Amino acid sequence: MNESKESNKSKAIQFTRHLYEILDAQNCLLLCLLRKRKEEVIFWTEELVTSGFQKETNYLLMKIFYEHYFVLNPTLDRYFLNKYGSIEEIDSYHLAYNLVCKTYTLDVF
Repeated sequence: MNESKESNKSKAIQFTRHLYEILDAQNCLLLCLLRKRKEEVIFWTEELVTSGFQKETNYLLMKIFYEHYFVLNPTLDRYFLNKYGSIEEIDSYHLAYNLVCKTYTLDVF
C-alpha cells in the first residue's frame, strides 16, 4: 500500500512559482531555445530555477544540449563540466544563454 501512495506522489502535478505546470515550462524553454528567443529563454530558466527546480533545469538543459547541440558543439559540455565540476553546480542561466547562441540540429530528435 505504501508503494501506491509513493507512486501517486511522484505523478502529482508540479507547478512553478507563477503556477505554470512544470512540464509546460520545460517545453516552453525547449521551444524558445530552438527559436533563439533569448529573453524568453532567460524567463523560463528563471521561472524554473526560482521555483526550486535548479537541478531538474540543469538536467533538462544538458539533455537538450545532447539531443540538439552536441553534434555541432562537441566541446561545450566539457567546458561547463570543467568550469563548474558537475551538472548540479552548473549555472543554469549561463548554460541556457550559451545554448540559445549556438547552432543546433534536429537530427537526433
